Amino acid sequence: ALGYDPVSKDLILFGGATVANQAHPPVSSLLGDTWAWSGQAWRQLHPATSPPALYGAELVIDPTSGHLLLLGGSGQLDSSGLLLLQQGAWTWDGQTWTRIGDNPLQMPFVAAGADPVSKQVLLGGNDGGYQLNNCGGRVACPVLAQINKPGAFVWNGRSWSNPGGSAPQWSSAGTAFDPITGQLLSAGGSVTTGLQSTYAWDGKRWTLIGQTEGTNGVADPNY
Repeated sequence: ALGYDPVSKDLILFGGATVANQAHPPVSSLLGDTWAWSGQAWRQLHPATSPPALYGAELVIDPTSGHLLLLGGSGQLDSSGLLLLQQGAWTWDGQTWTRIGDNPLQMPFVAAGADPVSKQVLLGGNDGGYQLNNCGGRVACPVLAQINKPGAFVWNGRSWSNPGGSAPQWSSAGTAFDPITGQLLSAGGSVTTGLQSTYAWDGKRWTLIGQTEGTNGVADPNY
């Protein structure tokens, strides 16, 4: 997870894995270290508290606090192979990590973005392929927690909600605020329908604003 920290003016890097190209790397390969890039050099940080080791997590700036928010990721499993929601959402205040609650959606490569107009953070993801087809050669794949939820999750600085309604069902999508339209846009990713879609969030609901098929009219499930 990599994100710009407006407090320290550094890029903050957290976690990862020593094994590449796996949706769920072995737990023994996961990393839980924190690094900062000043623009000239990397330095490892040693905060008083840290999140558990995570792979495929996301860092976004929480517009309500001005601090980085760590979301999602693949980490520890329970006895049944379920990704633990209790790995939690964490905030970085420039010096240390603080756990602020459970993740509503615990999976790698979630789609996450901040809407500075509505003061919200949006979180979503949906990809059965992680547990069915892409587990790095593992015999048993972890079950993804709470996938296929209607709508995306919304963080208002205090709690999560799920507004329901029409919403993208994606993971690994590019999600960023568009200053021209004043909306949060989410495009691409791996989606249930296989269609290449672009959605806009206006602070209350998602709207599908573009959708195309893949090459030769065939939907591309990896877009």
